[in-house]
Amino acid sequence: MSKTNISLTIKPTEFFREKVQAALSRQRVEISEEIEFYLVTLLCDFINPSKVDTVHGTLDPLETPLALLLKTALESPHEHQYKLYKSIGDTSLYMAGYFQDSFNEKTVSSKYFMDLGASAYLTVSTLSERNPTLQHPSRVFTSLSASFPDFVDIIADIAEKLEQDTQGLLATYTRWQRSQSKRLEKTLLNFGLLPHLDTTKHRQ
Repeated sequence: MSKTNISLTIKPTEFFREKVQAALSRQRVEISEEIEFYLVTLLCDFINPSKVDTVHGTLDPLETPLALLLKTALESPHEHQYKLYKSIGDTSLYMAGYFQDSFNEKTVSSKYFMDLGASAYLTVSTLSERNPTLQHPSRVFTSLSASFPDFVDIIADIAEKLEQDTQGLLATYTRWQRSQSKRLEKTLLNFGLLPHLDTTKHRQ
């Protein structure tokens, strides 16, 4: 038997900045540097999503129904509302874009996430106006709210391209395993993959 390992060396910020810029080019959409930075940060954050602090403890946005998260936000003191509404907007944008194709198989539609996300970002914009010390200015969330469907399309474009790239890379890696081709190895390296074949034989 043999054991094969492959290591992935990608800096998330650089990786997703390239993906966002490529998607913007394909979609022929122009956005501000602030919004581009926000989208890149959002995609990086969802690699390992952070939980949100509430008066009832911490909640995981991806595992908590957004309706419950919204109810919690409505009932929370002002100091908790910014993070809660921002989390609702971010999660709605990510879900509506990244899992767009799966909505046909579920009772919840993408419109639900779009309406909820746009409304949440508009609330965050208002909260940001009251507290200018927050990380992002209110105009960022105003733009995210006003053009929410456009940003969903950008995230969906990135998700679709990543799936295509992944399938292609897996096929390339499989061929490299068999042939140890330097050409295929170079292709993998260009995508940020460091192929390492570690074969250990066990006699039975």
